[in-house]
Amino acid sequence: MKQQDLIDSIRERLAEYSYTEPSDPVCIDGIEGEGLIFKTPRRLTVRYLCGVFYVPESCRTAAQAKEFFEKIRAEFSERYALFPYFKELGTYLVWICGGELFEDLQEKQSRFKDKTGYHINTMLGTILVDRQKYRCSAQSTWGLFYSGKHYAAISDAANEWCKGRRRELGDSADAASRAAELRC
Repeated sequence: MKQQDLIDSIRERLAEYSYTEPSDPVCIDGIEGEGLIFKTPRRLTVRYLCGVFYVPESCRTAAQAKEFFEKIRAEFSERYALFPYFKELGTYLVWICGGELFEDLQEKQSRFKDKTGYHINTMLGTILVDRQKYRCSAQSTWGLFYSGKHYAAISDAANEWCKGRRRELGDSADAASRAAELRC
């Protein structure tokens, strides 16, 4: 998967909370984007999921992103919900997307989480990662008493990855600038 170092960072952060990767590939109806799912073991009736998806280039608008979101949610519910209890699944999403879509979705990010927890699959938070300018935007629902530490781990991994990429770009830009000065 692209941005493998971001995936590795999220994996390392979530290992503390017993998240594992399923061995089966993520194939969501009609979506050509790449994705991974990290999941916790079921505790009583609850399981936490973290989906990391590379948003396909064909997804260019907030309306298309909402459709992508709903397909992911439906797939997660079908794949991981065992019985229709409310709050059975607590899901976090990390979307790696292009700069224009990042701008558009950042303004509408509240559409990609639930305001209440009365669902089989409660969307607890969404983290957007701009794969071009290495920016990050995170938004969660209220009341993450138990799972807030999971969300913080995911958000911190994404933020640190973006900062590291910007720092690398700054270092290489500074080096190129210094080299140009030396040639003059």
